[in-house]
This record gives sequence, C-alpha cells and structure tokens, in this order.
Amino acid sequence: MANTMRKRKSLDGPTIYAWFFCVFGLWAVIGAAFFPVPILRPACLFIIRSLWLFRVLAISVIAGHVGESIYAWRLAKRVDPANARWWAFQTFVLGVFSLKFLQKRAKQ
Repeated sequence: MANTMRKRKSLDGPTIYAWFFCVFGLWAVIGAAFFPVPILRPACLFIIRSLWLFRVLAISVIAGHVGESIYAWRLAKRVDPANARWWAFQTFVLGVFSLKFLQKRAKQ
C-alpha cells in the first residue's frame, strides 16, 4: 500500500491540442461577449443572434469552469493532496478535459 500512496511529481493531463482549444476558446468566448473585438463578435452573433444570450452563455461557461475546479480541488484533496491546488487550476483552465484524468486517478 505504501507504493500506491507515493507522491507523484507531475500531474496527468491532456495533450497540447486540448490546452490550445480550451485556452484560446475560453478567451475567444469571453472576448467576444464582453469586449468589442471586431472579428469575433460578428462571427459569434451570426451563430447565436443575440448579444444578451451570448453573454449569458459566456457567464455560464465561466461558472461551469469554476464549479468544476472546486469539485476537482475537493476530490484532489482526498486523492492527491500535494497537488490539489494545481489540479484545481488545471481544471479551471481545461474543464472536463482535466477532470477526467483526476477521476481516473481517484478510481485507482
């Protein structure tokens, strides 16, 4: 049992493609919803058709990421207490892409 409870020096995580997708996607949604970005806002309004609805969507996405990171922090305090803060940060940035790695580690 002592071998399974060893502290890991690194976090499991998704590929660099998921990092790019999540980081740039999240900033694109926030930028198009709340800042006058000349290219992003017309493209997003073409799809969603309402700036109010797009802002509600952006706030929902942010709230979802915050909720997932709180859940990841609590789960990581049980599973990997040494890296709990970093699991929460990674899950805040990546969302479900990071959370599935933490849940897989919790099942082991």
